[in-house]
Amino acid sequence: MTSISGATAVYAVLGHPIRHSFSPRLHNSWMAAEALDAVYVALPLDPQEAAADIRALHRAGLNGLNVTAPHKAAALAASAVVSPLAARVGAANTLVRGPEGWVAHNTDVLGFSTALTSQVGSDSLAGAPVLVLGAGGSARAVLIALQQHGAEITLANRTAARAQETLDAVGVSARVIPWDAVAAIAPEARVVINATSAGHGTGPAPILPAPRRPDALAIDLSYGPAAHPFLEPSGTAGWRVEDGLSMLVHQAARAFELWFGLLPDVAQTLAELRGLPGQGGAA
Repeated sequence: MTSISGATAVYAVLGHPIRHSFSPRLHNSWMAAEALDAVYVALPLDPQEAAADIRALHRAGLNGLNVTAPHKAAALAASAVVSPLAARVGAANTLVRGPEGWVAHNTDVLGFSTALTSQVGSDSLAGAPVLVLGAGGSARAVLIALQQHGAEITLANRTAARAQETLDAVGVSARVIPWDAVAAIAPEARVVINATSAGHGTGPAPILPAPRRPDALAIDLSYGPAAHPFLEPSGTAGWRVEDGLSMLVHQAARAFELWFGLLPDVAQTLAELRGLPGQGGAA
């Protein structure tokens, strides 16, 4: 679009913090390419009253929302209608405007699945050993996607009870191992996925030993600098590495499709973003 008027539809991404987000760049570019009278902004949202504020944004007339940490559970609670997948994940990252309130969706599962299969191929995941690090909210979509592909999942977390709670919540079966067993198990994995928030200063990033598999892949769900503490030593140890930028773009494209019925050119967008400095954050 070339101008903003009283008729311009407003979309936003909510988070805390949110200034780092690439989402406005993505969606405004796609809106312009489709000549849509719409604009997309980033809104910092205080966690204290997040659900109430999300409902207020519907009353204020916003047309759609993306939601990132730490508000995905609040977005689910604030919605009038919840998709089955969002209910299973226990989190909503995309809200579509409905007549009575927000309609909650989760595009993280498909976004991660598409990003992963672009690296390893969908057929190679069936029966493949995959190690997931961390059992927080980010791990839920990953676990569901891996189950859909038939992977043999191992989940490592600092608290075994939390790991089992996460598995039970999403209905996924996996082997649970303690954190100090990661070094022994990781070399046998086809893929290791860091779903912790260590790159955001919440603790030391896990360090992977040298892989024994020539096709071993290490993925961090964060992108840019936040992924470096996990991916840089993993690459040095011989792993192929991938950050969460591909997942970000794929899940954003599915959100765009939910809002407008149009699927953007993900390959072109990814190529453009990979060339930009200052990647950092999570959505």
